[in-house]
Amino acid sequence: MNARVTRRNFLKAASVATAAAASGSLPRVFSVPAFAQSTRTITLGINATLESLDVHTAIGPNIIGSRIFGLFSDSLVQTGNDGELKPMLATEWSGDGLDWRFKLREGVIFHDGSEMTADDVVYSFGRILDPNNPQPSGFAQDLQRYVAKVEATGDLEVAITTPFQDPLLPFRLDSYWASIVPRAATEAAGAETLQFNPIGAGPYKVVEFKTDDRIVLEQHSQYWGGTPAAGQVIVRFIPETATRIAALQAGDVDLITQVPVDQISVIDNASGVRSVNSFVRNYMTVNFNTVKGPTADINVRRALALAIDRELIVETLWEGRSRAMNDYLFPGIFGYDPDRPVFPYDSDAARAALEASSYAGEAINFQATAGYYANDDPVMTAVTQMWRDVGLTVNQELLEGSAFLDLYFAGEVMTNLQSRGASGGDAQLLFKDWADGTLWVPAYYVPPEEFGDLLARTGQSFDQDQRYADFRRMAEIFDEDLPFTPLYQSVDIFGVRDDLAWEPNPNFLIDFRPDNLSFK
Repeated sequence: MNARVTRRNFLKAASVATAAAASGSLPRVFSVPAFAQSTRTITLGINATLESLDVHTAIGPNIIGSRIFGLFSDSLVQTGNDGELKPMLATEWSGDGLDWRFKLREGVIFHDGSEMTADDVVYSFGRILDPNNPQPSGFAQDLQRYVAKVEATGDLEVAITTPFQDPLLPFRLDSYWASIVPRAATEAAGAETLQFNPIGAGPYKVVEFKTDDRIVLEQHSQYWGGTPAAGQVIVRFIPETATRIAALQAGDVDLITQVPVDQISVIDNASGVRSVNSFVRNYMTVNFNTVKGPTADINVRRALALAIDRELIVETLWEGRSRAMNDYLFPGIFGYDPDRPVFPYDSDAARAALEASSYAGEAINFQATAGYYANDDPVMTAVTQMWRDVGLTVNQELLEGSAFLDLYFAGEVMTNLQSRGASGGDAQLLFKDWADGTLWVPAYYVPPEEFGDLLARTGQSFDQDQRYADFRRMAEIFDEDLPFTPLYQSVDIFGVRDDLAWEPNPNFLIDFRPDNLSFK
């Protein structure tokens, strides 16, 4: 099929409402019957921790937040496993020019026992968009560009005004950083308390959070989507891979994240456990600092990109479970070009580019957060060796999370391993990361004025043919400037106990809602 005309989501977002919501019927997930309360405890072993559970102010790590915030929080909308936008705390939405209306779900009970109203939604967006927040999340910084005003238009209806026509607004709200919280309880708790005791409307409620140790959550028996299957969920932070796998085999945990490819057989051959893996809406890249240091030279960046054999990495380090990237987008995203070849590997051309550059043997620092990305160490080791093979001096370094983020936010990272993705199915939701004023612009890259114009037009236009052409031109600009180079599509690999019926979510979420978790 022609990707330019089959992206149903784009036009659905601008329609009066989703078909299910408009008809008064809801998908299966929203018609779960109430079960008797379960006393079963599910323990999750996860590879990294968070400093804060306040969904509106937490600044990272983003993937870990995406995994666990949905255990205790809900937003207005969410992209389903099929890529379609589905109702959550909002049941219907419609857009007309600059104005959007969201009808809210009736009878939503927060963890404090209060019932959700439009005032809670207005308050939640006020917290997200607060200009006085000294350290806003990346999501908040981004959303400020697209939301001018949020106001209640009824007890269960809110109006969101955009600064310009924006057919993608509902997709922009698909984030746990846009979760809805109760005004009264949140104001009473205060910012410091909320970092450890958040109050939301999700299927479980937080009762304990010890940084670098665990989160304990209890079943929210009044959850609007039905009674959750588990009576308690314990999230244990276990950064060491071997320790996580041993805990799964011993029965100390029920599910673990970040299983290396070479450990899949270890899990599959163990009694009572299995591996589960799936593609996610995300891909791995190497970012380049185009502003300063040796990578400010385009020929150095070209040499770095050409020296990477992506298909070899997929074949050997992922055992063929991933796919080498051929575009700055991936299948299922509007704007993707399926006919574009895989990014080239050409060591001779890499050496020629290096020869044409001003490079004089300076060390290229290649960094990432230790244990954050699956297969990070072997992938970085392979890329480092490929770079050294064409004549580059490379320092490979895996850093503790806060140490890496300090360098990153200061604009001091030269090259790094990083993922990029979007839950919605439109290239604009990926390319907006390169808008002026984001973390990367201008600290790491200053795109040409044409790129900014194209980004603005694709965010406002309903002309799909023009939007597709604009996205392809933006990809050409990335080819010309090389602020980053894609590697492979990300794969999520878990270890799961056999008595759990559970499926992974392509947006990293550990989904323990009633329709996605049961016991065999």
